[in-house]
Amino acid sequence: MNFHGNWNMEFLGIPSSSKSCLHPRQVMLMSLHDQEVCMCKYYENVNMILDGLKNILPEVPKYSEDLLIQTVCTLNQAKRMDRECQACGIAKPLDELFEGIDENTATSYFQWETCEDGRVRKQKIEGTIADAKEDLREQLQPFGRYVYNIKRQYAELKYLKESLQLSEVIIHEDFAEILLPIQEQIQPS
Repeated sequence: MNFHGNWNMEFLGIPSSSKSCLHPRQVMLMSLHDQEVCMCKYYENVNMILDGLKNILPEVPKYSEDLLIQTVCTLNQAKRMDRECQACGIAKPLDELFEGIDENTATSYFQWETCEDGRVRKQKIEGTIADAKEDLREQLQPFGRYVYNIKRQYAELKYLKESLQLSEVIIHEDFAEILLPIQEQIQPS
């Protein structure tokens, strides 16, 4: 039985399905995607370029890591992710992805940018396909190193957990976000 939903309907006259329209516009409900992937500037900026290109290039990868995999030999070596490998390259996969597309076609996408006041804001970027391609090329370099670092950290944490002695403990804190586990429940004020 959905007690909370019944309570809303009985005492407030609000069906559960209508509650989302009562949220302030700044409140965005989480999805499972928000819980499972990194939402940092590196990931988000590459993903937002890909989202902006989807209308023009339907074959563009949906996720930034899928595009990254196409541009490196392996995700497990720093030398490859830093683009020091002669076989790895950003140019050829991007040229193939944009092949046959008029690079003067107008497009737009969003980017997280640090403003003069030090705050990070989401900005709409308007330009051409060539601009988006160049932006993507520039962002894949630091993004590759970032993904490598994250994978190494997870591997090290996994190793530490597996080799943990009975008298030891691991304390892992993530200060990046505060998540409410169940959004639809009544929250304390």
